[in-house]
Amino acid sequence: NKPAPDIYLEGARRLGVPPALCLALEDSSPGAQSAAAAGMLVVAVPNKYTEGLAFPGAQGIAPSLQAAMGYLDW
Repeated sequence: NKPAPDIYLEGARRLGVPPALCLALEDSSPGAQSAAAAGMLVVAVPNKYTEGLAFPGAQGIAPSLQAAMGYLDW
């Protein structure tokens, strides 16, 4: 269960990519904490229920998934 990083670590393992090279897009605070605990770059993409909330562990906040793609250049 989030905010445990297990699901993100397993996803990175299955992709064969170190977590530090992964970008996690999250719409919830527990999800952002989970991805950050896995050592990933985290970008929050709030939805109508989480807009305006804090996203601990997120390095950025994007208004949409399309806008979040700009973080791939980091």
